[in-house]
Amino acid sequence: MVNMHLKAALLLLILLAGYVCYRYTLPPRPDKEIYRDAVERRDQHLCRSIRDLKVSDDCYKQIAVKQNNETICKDIQDAGVRDECYRQIAVKQKNEALCQNIEDAGVRDECYRQIAVLGKSLPLCQEIKNEDHMRWCVAIISRDESTCGRIKDKYARDNCYLDVAVAKKTLTLCDNVKEQAYRDVCYKRIATARKDASICDEIKLRCYRDECYMNVGVSTDDDYLCRKIEKQSYWDICHRKIALKRRDASLCEMMMLQESTDACYRYIAMAEEDTELCENIQNDFQGYWCVRDIAESQKDTSLCELIEDTGWREDCNCSITFYCTKRMLMITLAALLILALGILVTHYHGRDVKNRLTKRRKKGNETAPSRHHRRKKAY
Repeated sequence: MVNMHLKAALLLLILLAGYVCYRYTLPPRPDKEIYRDAVERRDQHLCRSIRDLKVSDDCYKQIAVKQNNETICKDIQDAGVRDECYRQIAVKQKNEALCQNIEDAGVRDECYRQIAVLGKSLPLCQEIKNEDHMRWCVAIISRDESTCGRIKDKYARDNCYLDVAVAKKTLTLCDNVKEQAYRDVCYKRIATARKDASICDEIKLRCYRDECYMNVGVSTDDDYLCRKIEKQSYWDICHRKIALKRRDASLCEMMMLQESTDACYRYIAMAEEDTELCENIQNDFQGYWCVRDIAESQKDTSLCELIEDTGWREDCNCSITFYCTKRMLMITLAALLILALGILVTHYHGRDVKNRLTKRRKKGNETAPSRHHRRKKAY
């Protein structure tokens, strides 16, 4: 009977090993898909499945910033990315204590500077070790462009003039900026602050001009300004943001890239909780997530039936309820594995106990005096 149990346990172990081999030899999900899923769901645990270290680190950083949770930054391997993670969250929280977690002195100074400017705290500027950056900090808070003139580093000086110009919303101060790229950024930021698209026309570099039209277009809800953009990515982002703002799916057709069109339909469908909009998505994977997100939001498994792919439909059901074939199979196999191990442990433990008892009896027989010897000793 014991041998039969032992064979059954070994058979179960072999079947489980076969299933594990089958499960983990399937093609892995691309890092890009895992990253997108993790960031959208703000689930840092999914970042562990990403094989590329750079992508994995960026995944942790994006989620940490979205959650406003600095503890996630500790999972980042690259020191530079980790410092940037702490900096963004420190500025977001206006918490200068978090700046102390930053290893790089330059990034730490920038952390203090940004928080000092946000809080208009001149004393906090004194925490900045770099003298030029400290003056930059003081100039912005006091809105005194003359302080910028005492900065030795030309890039820091240009940035100082830029920030003071933006703080005062004074376009003529941008003329103090020597570097063309920084001057264009100065125009762009003042145009965005004033919501004045005419300032964008003064920008020389196309990328900053496009971004300027996009910022003003989105803030003024004017999709006509989006059409003045030359770069595809900015064109699509501009139209998508306005489409989401208006919840107008018709603007999704204005996209240049199909990927952007799909993303536009998906975000509006999720906002409206309308699965019919998911049908406009060309990419099967995006379409699946569109339906799944709405089904999860409404906790309605019937919506999962709209998904054609059997595996994805089952995953959709799994995300809402505990029941699904794969999950139940794993639970069953885990239970069988525990049972098999229990049988093996019981078998070998019982045999070991039996062997020890046998040895003890033999030892007792060898050392015990015979009956004749005991009588003789008594006399």
